[in-house]
Amino acid sequence: MIDYKKELIKALKSIDVIYLQRNERDFTYELYHQLRKLKLNIDVTAETPKRPFRVPSELIKNLFFQNYFFSFKNFNLVDNHFSRTPDLLLHEYENKNRQIFAFEIKPLSKNNELIYKDISKLLFYTNSSLRYQCGILILFSPNDNDRKINQLKNKYQKVLIEFPQIEIWIVYPNRIHIIWSGGSACNDIC
Repeated sequence: MIDYKKELIKALKSIDVIYLQRNERDFTYELYHQLRKLKLNIDVTAETPKRPFRVPSELIKNLFFQNYFFSFKNFNLVDNHFSRTPDLLLHEYENKNRQIFAFEIKPLSKNNELIYKDISKLLFYTNSSLRYQCGILILFSPNDNDRKINQLKNKYQKVLIEFPQIEIWIVYPNRIHIIWSGGSACNDIC
């Protein structure tokens, strides 16, 4: 069986440092390209099935989820619906029911409001009938900043402790730092 997290780390390490200095879209496209180059017989997409999905009651009761998933800032006025599509999705070609990862990607410098909105999308993808195994928030930065890592761990701990399927990874030029996994802070460096 393929260890998709190891393959994700390979793809992230293959991204040229110039993309760490660019915007979210450029970084996301480059990650998409690197994942496709690995030829893992895995679908990498930003599309979701065109059918409605029920939001589980335990998520609806969660105050964090209510505040950010159903936030006006998360509402697309043009299409008249809530923006629920993550930046990237991974699933196996042969088994569309086996959803692997949902990704949200942001520069490390983005404000909390946007990051919280993205975490709420990951919660939807991992806790709804979509059943993604893991939601990974990837933050990227051209500058190593260990002080920022500790701030992030403390900031998101209250939110993520209830949701062990959400992870936070930080991509720097020479390392990938996993700061949250399995419902607790960690300090894995790849």
